[in-house]
Amino acid sequence: MRKIFYCFFIFCCVNTWSQDLEIYEGNQQGNYKTRLLELNANEHPILKGFTEKAAIYHQIGYYNKAIYNYKKALELGSIDAIQLKLAQSYHAAGMAKEAINLYEGVFVKDSSNLMVASRLARLYSSTRKKKQAVKLYQYLIKNDPSNPYYSYRLAKIFKKQGRFYASGELFLETFKKDSAHISSIFELAKFYKLLRFKDSTELFIDKGLALNRTHLNFLQMKASFLYKHKRYKESIRYCNMLDSLRFSNATVSSLKGACFEKMNQLDSAQVYYGKAVRMDKTSMDYAFKLANIYHKNKNPKQAKLILMIALFGAEPDFSAPQFLYATIYQEEGKLKEAILYFKKSYQSGTRFYKGLFQWAVTSEAYYKDKKIAFDLYVKYIERFESKDLVLTKYAKQRIKIIRKTLFLKGEI
Repeated sequence: MRKIFYCFFIFCCVNTWSQDLEIYEGNQQGNYKTRLLELNANEHPILKGFTEKAAIYHQIGYYNKAIYNYKKALELGSIDAIQLKLAQSYHAAGMAKEAINLYEGVFVKDSSNLMVASRLARLYSSTRKKKQAVKLYQYLIKNDPSNPYYSYRLAKIFKKQGRFYASGELFLETFKKDSAHISSIFELAKFYKLLRFKDSTELFIDKGLALNRTHLNFLQMKASFLYKHKRYKESIRYCNMLDSLRFSNATVSSLKGACFEKMNQLDSAQVYYGKAVRMDKTSMDYAFKLANIYHKNKNPKQAKLILMIALFGAEPDFSAPQFLYATIYQEEGKLKEAILYFKKSYQSGTRFYKGLFQWAVTSEAYYKDKKIAFDLYVKYIERFESKDLVLTKYAKQRIKIIRKTLFLKGEI
């Protein structure tokens, strides 16, 4: 008789715990500390008491306590609903493996529970179990084809796996299911940009801005798109919109500077490249652009100063800035220094053919020993004959003339 009563008691608790929990969760203004004291004062805790305490602890972020109380509740009755709550607490506590085990247990018993499948798929994805995540998202798409979330999550996995076209198709599928799905719209704008589909890229950028005209990513993409397609005034307008939203970084300032440079407004370009350099003092690219403006404005001293500071201790490929540095020295008639930096510009980026060519030309003008320039011209032809027809023609002519001179001297 006692056993029958106990089973009946558990059954009643199971049927009421979720309802009571919802009542508690809806009362966010309640004093949870007082309620916890009341529940802890109970010398004979029941399933409902453990689940209510667990729910409180979960809501206030005390996940270990939530896990403890859900486990205690499960000792009184193995109920799927409690297992799912426990799995959520495990997940929130960063214990993904334990959460996965619980979700898998529930899903094996009831594969029609798409909510569990969705949570499990996301956990698989976050724990590098990509194959399982892919299979589960495909299952979810099959069983709920109208849900844009599943196709979007699968697209994100494919993108990380390098499955470019497959991810693009799924992002497009997501957009067709929900034309206001702004994340998929942003991904589609990037997708078509990589494909160099101008109209489609602009279409999805504009769709994103139509949904949210202050969306920072879309505004930046729009400004960059307009610059690329030589619509400089429009690009500046979008850069100004970003400024008005108090979103100003080195990239935006540099883009604004580039627009002014293309419009031949060099003083304005100098201002914004200068801002970019101040915002990101480690960027060689911004320093090079600013130095290039000073060079165009006939201010070689300032150009060299900026390049010298930027190049100090630099090791990556800075061939273009060093080439500019060398060009300034060349224009000043300081050929020895020019040779040094033309050489560095080539060695910094061994595919930088202009550096090698100018190294050869300047060496011919500076050194009495023409064998130095001859070897450099030959090296240029061997490596870069097809790069620039004009430079190649000149190099071949100089090789022919220098070879004849060296032959007459008996040096070759």
